[in-house]
Amino acid sequence: MERILVIDGDESVRDSLTLTLEWAGYDVSEAASPREGFAFHQENPATVVVANALNVDEDGLAHLQALRRHSPTLPIIAMSGSLPSSDQESQSLQNIFGSVYRLQKPFTVDEFLATVQTALPRLAHS
Repeated sequence: MERILVIDGDESVRDSLTLTLEWAGYDVSEAASPREGFAFHQENPATVVVANALNVDEDGLAHLQALRRHSPTLPIIAMSGSLPSSDQESQSLQNIFGSVYRLQKPFTVDEFLATVQTALPRLAHS
């Protein structure tokens, strides 16, 4: 069974995403910060990570980068209310995390689950 790790500092967002994923049949773990998420992933590897990656401090960025170095092929879904608007900002995000899937808030349940489904096959081809 695929394990999805949800990393977001907003408890209500984590709860909502977790309930949606569990309803869809996934095994879900939660982390309130990238530091907590990285530590959890080291002990219980995830199949996909969903992270509010664009609204974290420098410590959070360092832990998301460490997550990427630890698991270079791990699909990461970066969600935010303000995704990079320019090519330069988008390239900067890619330089930090490598290849990521992007999901801009607000999104529907269908958009969220479709993004997770799109991210899952990447692992099979890695």
